[in-house]
Amino acid sequence: MASAGERERKIERCQFIKDKIEYYTDRRRGGGSSGQMRSWQSQRNDYKQRYRDENCTRVRTALK
Repeated sequence: MASAGERERKIERCQFIKDKIEYYTDRRRGGGSSGQMRSWQSQRNDYKQRYRDENCTRVRTALK
């Protein structure tokens, strides 16, 4: 079983990743050139993959 400290670190990592996903989503909603949009989408997709790889769905209720 994971210790409380490990859980806190996982929550911090997952919160960082979630914040980055939201940041790039907001950038895309704000509009931009097609190159910017593709870049932001690619970066957002990379963070979404990290979110899945880190198994962040297990701690999503603790995320803000």
